[in-house]
Parts: sequence; C-alpha cells; structure tokens
Amino acid sequence: MSKLLLHIGTHKTGTTSVQHFFASNRDALRAQGIFYPPTDLGGQFGDQYAHHAIAHAIANVSGDGTGASRAKAYFDALRDRVVPGETVVISAEPLYRHRLRDAQGKSLGRMAYLRAVRDAIGDFDVSVIAMVRRQDLFLESLYSENIMAGTYRDPIERFIADRAPQADYAQRLAEWGAVFGSENIHVRPYEAAEYGASLERYFLQWVGGTVSDSLTFGSRRNVTVPRELVEFKRVINASIEPAWNAPVRHWVETMARRQASSFGALGKFYLTSEQRARVLQAAEPGNRDVARQYLGRSELFSDTTLPLQADPPPLPHHTFEEIAGSMVGSLARDAARVRR
Repeated sequence: MSKLLLHIGTHKTGTTSVQHFFASNRDALRAQGIFYPPTDLGGQFGDQYAHHAIAHAIANVSGDGTGASRAKAYFDALRDRVVPGETVVISAEPLYRHRLRDAQGKSLGRMAYLRAVRDAIGDFDVSVIAMVRRQDLFLESLYSENIMAGTYRDPIERFIADRAPQADYAQRLAEWGAVFGSENIHVRPYEAAEYGASLERYFLQWVGGTVSDSLTFGSRRNVTVPRELVEFKRVINASIEPAWNAPVRHWVETMARRQASSFGALGKFYLTSEQRARVLQAAEPGNRDVARQYLGRSELFSDTTLPLQADPPPLPHHTFEEIAGSMVGSLARDAARVRR
C-alpha cells in the first residue's frame, strides 16, 4: 500500500503557511518523492491550497449526503496517480474538529467521523501527524480566528468553556489512535524551540523531505490582527448578517496591514493570569500523557511559563469610535480612488 500522511492540524499551528508551501512547491516536492495532491483530482472538488473541502465532505457539512461518496472518489483518483515509493501528504485541520452529521444535520459524534475518514481513504498505509500548541495560546488564537472568520460574539470566558474538548489533546489523539492505530499517531509541539526559524523547513523534514534551492519558502502567512481590531470585529458580529462577514473581515484586516503602528497597545493576549493558570492546570495531566506516549519524555511543551503580560488591559470604548472612524475614512479613500 502507498504511504499517506494525514496532517490533521491542529488549528492555529501554522497550517496555512505549511499548506501554501506544499501547494506552491508541488512539482519540486514530487521530484523528492513527496506528493501533495491537488484537490481537483477526479473532478470532485475545486482547486484549493489545502484539502479542507474533503474533510468537510466526509462530515456531510453540506447536508446533501453525497460527501462520503465524493471523498471516496477523490481517494480512488488519487490512488491511480500515486507512483510506487511516493509519500502522499493530505493536510486539512478541520479533520481535527469535525463530527459526522446525518441527513437532518444531527451530530453522530467524533468516532463516527473518524471511521468515515478511514473508509474514505481506503487502502492507503496511513500515519496521522499533528502539531499541538500550548492550550492557553491555542485557545486565544482560536478565539481570534473564530471572531475574524465567522460571527462569534461571546467573550473569551464562554469560548474557553465551549471549546475545552478541542484543547484536550490526549483524548483527541486517543480517538485517532483507536481508528488508525496508536502506533500510527505522530505528534510534535508547535513552539519555536522545536521548529526554529522556519516552520516550513521543519515540517518538510518531518515528512521526509529535503531542503533544496528548488523550493520557495514563506509564500503565504495569515494576517495578524491586533486585539483592538479583533474585539471591534466581535462587537460588529452582534449586528451584521452572515453575508457581510467576509467584507467586514477584509476591511479589518486591511486596517491591520495599513495602520499596524496605530494598534497593538493592548498586546496580543486575551486571558488574565487566573484564567491562563486554570487552562494550563486542567491541561497538565493530559499533556504529560501525550508527552510520554508520543514523544518519550515527561513534558509536552518546553515553555511552561506564563506570558509577561499576565493581565491584559481592558479595551476603552473610545477605541471603537476611533477604529470605526478610521475604517470609514479608509473605505472613502478607496472609493474615491476607484472613481478616479
């Protein structure tokens, strides 16, 4: 059987950078024996930089019941394209969070989803690879992403309570191990002490590749949005229609790029020292289990200290007025340039 590495994330561990690196270097990597397949094989899915659509289809996100068969067709087409000896890399962090849905949209659970993933992949020799981030930093970054990418509007305290299962790495990895075999689960911590100056180079070597002059690095990274602008977007989320989310996100990210020096005074952290300590305390037993089972050591993360900015300052209300005024002015200038 051909070897397939299933990169399941997790979220907020540089997956966008890794996926764009693999997609933009597809031919050069294949010359090394690493096949990062396009998503349009077999005509089932559109052309994307990562395999998210396949993960969504298996979960029946669309609700039309055709996702599983389309995913199987994709992997059948992939099997026909693989050259003996190649390593296939499939990367989609939604795999980490999805549950299978029935025709009525009711959740059938995580294990049902993982078994559906196994069925869709078929007779590949699968290893599951995952990077994990220290839970407090993971939840803060995921909170920001949910506000920016969607219409999340609750404070971070509610978010932590709702998303606690995603931060239980021991349980999530055990579920993958139950379906794919614990010996086929491979974990690395997402922290600079591990991957150094280049996550893409580190990840490439992890999957068996070699750094060479034929490869292009640093082709795509997510926009880092300061806390002031994220909180502004959270307030807006309470009053906008879902259809407006994409343009509003674009406006906020444009402000982050154009006026980076005007924001950032509140720092990048959202949790108080007490909240952070509770998150880390709850995660510690599971992290030790993960470290022992998958890394052969006692600690999962080398950096277990709290950030220097332990208690983030509150966001003054007038900041929202300043942001709104700046956004309107920026949009007006853009409109004027288009008219000219």
